[in-house]
Amino acid sequence: MSSVPKADLISICRGAAMELFQSALTQVNNNIKDPNTSADKKRKIVLSFEFAPYIDRSGGNVTVKVETKLSSHQGVDGSFYLRKTGAIVEAFTQDDRQMGIFDGEGEAESVEDAAEVK
Repeated sequence: MSSVPKADLISICRGAAMELFQSALTQVNNNIKDPNTSADKKRKIVLSFEFAPYIDRSGGNVTVKVETKLSSHQGVDGSFYLRKTGAIVEAFTQDDRQMGIFDGEGEAESVEDAAEVK
């Protein structure tokens, strides 16, 4: 008998299963470290093997696939404010009606100014 290697997880599909798993594991690791994803959601790696036997049953073809289920990025909340000038409506990240509230007399002290007084 020749020393033909037996099919196993490492050798099947010319080592593709191991390579696919390593690639998926890198994706999972990066997804876990990403602060924009949920820390309490589980991640998943699924390796699937599909075997299609030859008609004479002497062997067959095998296909390996990997599927990863990662945590999606969390949404980020923000605000926007609308201002209409004539027929044009524009969006802004700050409410321009509040821009001058702290200007002038009665303006709050900055942290640096408060520290110098003491």
